Amino acid sequence: MDQDRPIAFWLKAVTLDGLADDRNGREVGQYRATFRLDFGAPAEITVMIDTTDGWDAACRLAWQEAERLGQTIAAKAAREKETPSHR
Repeated sequence: MDQDRPIAFWLKAVTLDGLADDRNGREVGQYRATFRLDFGAPAEITVMIDTTDGWDAACRLAWQEAERLGQTIAAKAAREKETPSHR
């Protein structure tokens, strides 16, 4: 895996769903973000997002989570590259 590539290279789709409404039909601030990635094999990661600031805020938070996810994946790949294999 090329850890120097940005998450947008690996990110194939993001789905953001509002999970529930209160009895008056208002959003309660819980969203599910599903990231579909492809690192040579497809992967899907789902995270929960809580915000009472509405859909736009949930979209921003989902993108921040995607960036954090990309940094985590890149760091893990770099560690694996530095660690010699014991095969």
